[in-house]
Amino acid sequence: YQTPLWRALVAIGVDLEVLYLSRQGYATRVDPEFGVSFAWDTELLSGYSSQFAPELRKFPAGSPWTGVAVSSRRFLRTRTFDALILPGYAMAGYVRAILAARSVNLPTYLRGETVSNAFRARLGSSRGSFRRRLHRQVVSRVSGAFPLGIESEKFYLDLGLGPDRLTIARYGIDNAAFNRASPSAISDARHRLGVGDRDRVLLFAGKFIARKRPLDVLAIASRLRRRGFRVRSMFVGAGPLEPRVRSLMTKDDMALGFVNQGDLPLLYSAADVVLVPSFSETWGLVVNEALAAGTPVVASTGVTSALEIMAASDSGRQTIRVAQSDDFEGLADGVETLLKCDREEVALQAAAAVAPFDVTLAAQAIAERLERDRILYGRAKQ
Repeated sequence: YQTPLWRALVAIGVDLEVLYLSRQGYATRVDPEFGVSFAWDTELLSGYSSQFAPELRKFPAGSPWTGVAVSSRRFLRTRTFDALILPGYAMAGYVRAILAARSVNLPTYLRGETVSNAFRARLGSSRGSFRRRLHRQVVSRVSGAFPLGIESEKFYLDLGLGPDRLTIARYGIDNAAFNRASPSAISDARHRLGVGDRDRVLLFAGKFIARKRPLDVLAIASRLRRRGFRVRSMFVGAGPLEPRVRSLMTKDDMALGFVNQGDLPLLYSAADVVLVPSFSETWGLVVNEALAAGTPVVASTGVTSALEIMAASDSGRQTIRVAQSDDFEGLADGVETLLKCDREEVALQAAAAVAPFDVTLAAQAIAERLERDRILYGRAKQ
């Protein structure tokens, strides 16, 4: 998910070196939430310079101990860097990097999937005050941050970073890579899937885990069928809830299993609506991907990307509908509204809605901030 940003930074002239703390996603490994072994089928390392840190021990995907043994200070001294950007701070490898950068007087910036609402929820227990102080201690050591959007900006403000240290760099994908497929390609794909001309396809794409609520898709589809719509649910993904989903599917539903990145754009294009009923998502790039493919989205109010993109433009409000994650009638209402719209007009509006959330624009915002801060820190004179 970060590779397009690295390429975009290089394309606008940033001399970039990426240090990976893990080979997860590049080497074939089991993702504990997908429950399958895979490597992404897209090219991940071209277009920028990178290296892998030695993995003395392979931790599971997302483990807080990833990178714990990496000597960040040694790496930072291999070249005269001007700044360090980290996609988070909650892993041991990231904390070590923050401390190492501070020891060599290197400006450090954060750009991670963080939102204020999720942060408050996590720290809502009696231990909250202690954990909040701990988070503030780590974040206070950075020079600034690149919030993904409004909620992400609130997160950093909550932890004491002043507005002057924040520059929004909206979270996006390489939108062009998910451009809507041609009408003939869409028609062929739907035919291969056994989808009729009058059928309406609701797509769920993601991990089959409780937080993402894949079972809700079946409940929503059932309500729409009772309203007279010829709805077919299409599930793309894998995870512990997959057997349960398959056991409750009707003859009108289909589960394609795990699908790699290269095949996703066509499936998004072939769907009529993408459903994202997750209880919570710190962002939810599936919304970006669906809109870039010209497919409207119905999401829960816990999906940050849906709220951010809706707030950004009229096109976002026309192509995204939201309701509470357990409000099946409300989510079904959103699907019904979108199914009644002209499909081609919705596709154009969807692409317009996601256009401001593109990696090229994010890279430009980051580069402009770094160039300005190089002067502020006086590093250009060193």
